[in-house]
Amino acid sequence: MAPYNIISGAPSVKFAVISSVIWIIILCYLLTFYDDPGKTPVIKKISFFVRFSKKKRHEKLESFLLLCVVCVIILTGYSIFCLYVRLPGWRLTPDTDDYLLVDLHNHTDKSHDGVISAYDNLSWHYKHGYDIVVISEHNNTMGSDKADEIARQNTFLPLVLRGIEVCSDISGTKDAFMVGIGDFPALDKKKITRLKLNKQAGKFIDYIKNSDDGRSNAKGVVIALAYKLTPADILILVKEGVDGFEIANYGHPEIPAKVRRAVLNAAS
Repeated sequence: MAPYNIISGAPSVKFAVISSVIWIIILCYLLTFYDDPGKTPVIKKISFFVRFSKKKRHEKLESFLLLCVVCVIILTGYSIFCLYVRLPGWRLTPDTDDYLLVDLHNHTDKSHDGVISAYDNLSWHYKHGYDIVVISEHNNTMGSDKADEIARQNTFLPLVLRGIEVCSDISGTKDAFMVGIGDFPALDKKKITRLKLNKQAGKFIDYIKNSDDGRSNAKGVVIALAYKLTPADILILVKEGVDGFEIANYGHPEIPAKVRRAVLNAAS
């Protein structure tokens, strides 16, 4: 499932990519030892892809490289399938108008792990009954600003709030992913680096909660993603001023029970 995890925004895209490559290499190497009943290497049946010397010392290399080609083709087809075919999964569906349905964390094609345009993103949320959407791109507010413009032009779409997702240091050796929401001034990667918002979680939290771009006097809020945190990290972030924690995300693994308890204790 590594390719699907890469596309859907895996918790560790780097790990998923590396694991895909490793599996291809292992599979190709093992298959070079397989012969068909006629004692002719199976891979020779597709040897028209590449031509190497027919000397015995090159046979394994030829088999290995040709199998790599085949595996890459299969992997590409599988990735295309995962990209365009939505597999069944849980989803939140409103059954009453008594509640506001809000999505506080999602991306468009302005993030490295987003593959959908701002308009298609908002259209999907509209069709599923959402009232408010926070577009929280990685290290930039371009996606949320574009979505806000689209929503203003198409009033049937959900209301859009400015958001951003930043990974920032919380203890010198540990980073935390946080989503900032509000009317804070626009950010991009250069400004984040210049203000050291990715180096000190407290600075990022302060920026989101105590600065605005003049559109309103409302204060921003910060939600930390809990899936990589420990109970001790939860306490640190609460002291820094985090307003809440994300404990469910379709693209992330389920958080450990001890972390969930720490979040609930912090909220009580």
